[in-house]
Amino acid sequence: MLISSSGGGGSTLLVALAGVVASGSFTLMGVWLGGRNSIKQARLVLNGQREDKDRRERLSRLEELYALVEQWSKNIISYHVVYRAVMQNQFTYDEANDVIIGRGGSGNDTNRMSALAELYFVEYRDTYEVMMAARDKAAEIQTLYKDDYIIHGPDSRDRSSELTEALSELSESISTYKAVLSRGATVV
Repeated sequence: MLISSSGGGGSTLLVALAGVVASGSFTLMGVWLGGRNSIKQARLVLNGQREDKDRRERLSRLEELYALVEQWSKNIISYHVVYRAVMQNQFTYDEANDVIIGRGGSGNDTNRMSALAELYFVEYRDTYEVMMAARDKAAEIQTLYKDDYIIHGPDSRDRSSELTEALSELSESISTYKAVLSRGATVV
């Protein structure tokens, strides 16, 4: 019994009430600290899961870009090699066009390759731009040859050596870009 018949019953009640209040306070503080710690743990887990998901998505895009560059490089080099054969009088322009048409579509999504390179992998942009400049140089030589072919006829060995050099530069820049992408995959 908390209240006794003697005059000291009020102090016993106060002591008991103080014990209940102190115990309740410690319980509330424990629940609050435990909840706070649980929230911190949940945030760490969610952040880790998000970072892992981001890494997997980036690696997937990097793998896709690498595959697209691989396919594109085969198509672009073989395309120019056919026209180099025209420059060396091994084919006529019509025969080269028939070869290219006979291959059908390139089966390559150049727009997707460019989008991935320019949107997701800007840290490799310099290497990508070197590769695209080498592609443009080869295309320019081929266009100049086509103009010469129309005006002067088929023989153009000097354009052939220019294109061979340009294709060598293109091939080297493609290899460099693919190596950069490969290194990027190990960092992801």
